[in-house]
Amino acid sequence: MKQEIGGAMPGSSIQAKLCQVCNDNASGFHYGVWSCEGCKAFFKRSIQGPVDYICPATNTCTIDKHRRKSCQACRLRRCYEVGMNKGSQRKERKNSGATSGLKGKRCRADSSDSAINSTNNGASSSKAAKRSRSASILEALQKADLPVLESYHNHSLPATRVHLLNTLIKLADRELVYLINWAKHVPGYTCLTLSDQVHLIECCWMELLLLNCAFRSMEYEGRTLVFAPDFHLERQQWGLTGMGDVLEQVSAVSEQMVLHGLNKEELLLLQATVLVNAEVRRLDSFVKIQEMRQVILDVFMEVAGRHQGYGNLRHAPSILLLLTHVRQAGERGITYFQRLKMEGSVTFCDLLTEMLDAHNSSCERRRLQQQQQHHHQQHPSQTPHQQQQHLSQHQSSHHSHQQQHSMAPE
Repeated sequence: MKQEIGGAMPGSSIQAKLCQVCNDNASGFHYGVWSCEGCKAFFKRSIQGPVDYICPATNTCTIDKHRRKSCQACRLRRCYEVGMNKGSQRKERKNSGATSGLKGKRCRADSSDSAINSTNNGASSSKAAKRSRSASILEALQKADLPVLESYHNHSLPATRVHLLNTLIKLADRELVYLINWAKHVPGYTCLTLSDQVHLIECCWMELLLLNCAFRSMEYEGRTLVFAPDFHLERQQWGLTGMGDVLEQVSAVSEQMVLHGLNKEELLLLQATVLVNAEVRRLDSFVKIQEMRQVILDVFMEVAGRHQGYGNLRHAPSILLLLTHVRQAGERGITYFQRLKMEGSVTFCDLLTEMLDAHNSSCERRRLQQQQQHHHQQHPSQTPHQQQQHLSQHQSSHHSHQQQHSMAPE
């Protein structure tokens, strides 16, 4: 059947017309467009009362005659996009009893009005679509919100370095399990390749743990760090852990959160922002990650503006800038944990050990890539195989030199 959508006018044959919303057979010209009875009735119900349709995905669902009922939010958005509007239906009813000699003029006038209304409704539908998308993303993040775990810290024992660190490390290992499950509920995350999903978590798990600690510590304005409801560390205890510089930075972030009045919704979006910005280099799912970044940033800007008033233009940027300090604290925290692991004074569980080893491997890969790029700049005429061979020889020579140096008598 030939599809005739553009330029169709009321009064012409509907035999070859398709619904502009779902591409099913059109039953007539309803609400300013050719539509089937199903989409006509759906639009009528939607405009008669307040509705709050929420897309369970990313507001890009396919709407056709087979899947039009699968997502009400995207179906209503599609109705507005093709130009359906309440005003056109009123005009059709008002002019239904007029003579056929004036029908052509009325149709042209209705068509002009419909174009104007369509423009106005297009803008409002775009805002409605953004609000719907924001609501669906926030709902997904709220449902997957990370639980606040108990530490089971034994307060009857002296607060020694090893005792405090054992509690922190066991707590971090348990939180990691929930963190991995949480990431799967961030909209778009499971659409990435499995290797990219794993890599993003490996890059930012420490940042996420410290970000959440800073938020929990807002009650004390950062002066006391709340790792768990039963495990608070006062400032004088931070140095005992050996990571006083890291905890000072977390404290400063918490203090800034209080200053800017960070709320729970903004925290949820900051967590997602940390995840999708964990790696700046191109991964296999680069395009999808870029889309996730943009969507989450748009929602964050909307939520931050809604809670603090659109006149405060510095609120959202000020909060986002805190993530720079969180990342720095995260890197320092991982470095300290790796040193502890080498010392052997504290026991690390399997999952945390795996995360630390993955971070080491990632750093080593980056170092090798930088060496390859540097060598390519010095020897641009060599083939990749020759470059790799030369680099391997250089590394072997460097390793042999290190061994000789270590065996030399002092």
